[in-house]
Amino acid sequence: MFTVMKFFKKIFSSQEPLKIELKNADQAFNEHKKEEIKKADAKASEIRDKASQKVEGLKEVLEEISDFQDEKGRKAVNDIAENLVRDRKKVIENFSLTEDPEENLKRLKNFMLDFQDVKRKEAAVLEITSKEKEIGRYMKETQDLIEEFENFIENGYAPVKRNSEINRKITEIDRISEKIEDLEGEKEKIQLKPLKNEISDKRDELQIYRRSEEFSEYEGLKEQLEEKHKEKEKILNEIELAISKMQRGLKKLVYQSENSDLVLENSQIIKDLRDGRTEALLEHPSKVKKSLPQLEQKGEISDVQRKKLETGVKKLNDLSEKKIRIEEIEDEIDSLESRIENHPGPQKLEKLREDLEELEEDLEEEESKREDLNSEIDDLEEQVEKLKLETKEIFRAGFDREINFKA
Repeated sequence: MFTVMKFFKKIFSSQEPLKIELKNADQAFNEHKKEEIKKADAKASEIRDKASQKVEGLKEVLEEISDFQDEKGRKAVNDIAENLVRDRKKVIENFSLTEDPEENLKRLKNFMLDFQDVKRKEAAVLEITSKEKEIGRYMKETQDLIEEFENFIENGYAPVKRNSEINRKITEIDRISEKIEDLEGEKEKIQLKPLKNEISDKRDELQIYRRSEEFSEYEGLKEQLEEKHKEKEKILNEIELAISKMQRGLKKLVYQSENSDLVLENSQIIKDLRDGRTEALLEHPSKVKKSLPQLEQKGEISDVQRKKLETGVKKLNDLSEKKIRIEEIEDEIDSLESRIENHPGPQKLEKLREDLEELEEDLEEEESKREDLNSEIDDLEEQVEKLKLETKEIFRAGFDREINFKA
């Protein structure tokens, strides 16, 4: 009902809307609610004083009980009375009040629970001391004070609470806004364009060097080296192909020389031919040439195999020339490899690549920093917007008139 009434009072209020700058909401609230805040603070102090008086009254009663001696001289009764006083005094000693009414209310409630925690024997002895009613009266008055305190906190203390909350939120908004400003300053220091220009220039430099005469020379040397390797491989393949066609016939001739009266000159050369040992054959090309003619005449083999031997002999007749050419090619390969190894092209190209990669990593790192800053700023701006909304809600709750906030 209160909320509905408040709503209609706001609608039909004859007062002009209150215009407030949000950044000054704390000052505006304090100005418009000065008297209510003053009264609430005074009421809080009044209740605090009353609470202190009630506790002091209980302390005085306990002092009176501390002098109690049982008329019948019962030691157990005197001991229980002594324990009751000692325990309750400790509860009082541990009790204190603050400047915060809400905290004081909580402490007062806890005090009541601790003080009233009386055992059955203690209650019986308290009755004997004739102080039961007096303590009960203080307890009742303190409980009434707690109820008054609760009602005050819920209603009368609201302006102070709202004022405190608005002050806290405005302070927090200012703090976060300063943090955002600092982060924006950090973000401004991150200059991506110069880095991007450097990367673009370095890429151009890299491409220009790739097309340079010096690097073209290096690429040409690599191509020549590849061609020399291919040429050497081609000669070796020709030799190996010729030998492979002869191998079947050679196997039969060697077998006959080992198991009959067939005599083959330079038998080791013939066996190297049979086994396809190209490197061994190239070590003695003259011996190979000298051994080849007998293969066209000796032994018992088929016409097909003889024909293949004759073809192979023709292709191997220039083995000496092939060996010389292979050695020339190997010398050329060594020379090319040495020139390639000592050529400045790869190192210069690698240095340009490393420089480019380093610049790209720097750009990525700076972009990541900028992205992190943007994310942090977005989070902080969300916090500010939330705090502003909460501040407006708290401010409006304290007035029965329309409130217009300016940025």
